[in-house]
Amino acid sequence: MSTQIKDNPKDLLDNGLTMIQRNSDQLLNLVNQLLDLGKLEGGKMQVNYQQGDIIAYLKYLIESVHSLAANRQILIHFHAEEEQILMDFDEEKIRQVVINLLSNAIKFTPNNGHV
Repeated sequence: MSTQIKDNPKDLLDNGLTMIQRNSDQLLNLVNQLLDLGKLEGGKMQVNYQQGDIIAYLKYLIESVHSLAANRQILIHFHAEEEQILMDFDEEKIRQVVINLLSNAIKFTPNNGHV
């Protein structure tokens, strides 16, 4: 993209810089995930447990990707057998896993589909 911007700055500068920034952020996220994996495998990853309602937290996470899904006319559904489950969990670790799963589900669901 940087080469294309250099060749045609007037037409590609705004969108190109946005794309470069987004891809840089994704690359940084992947590097951080690899570092976390190394910590996990080495037994050095710290877990910060907090007690809370996992159902409410999952609903919150799902709501955070609604706009991403809506861009592709994808509906996200969440069904829990229980209204509330109090438990100890690490919010950041759960967020990483759930957002990754939801992002992949949205990415590979056809337009007008359901997750």
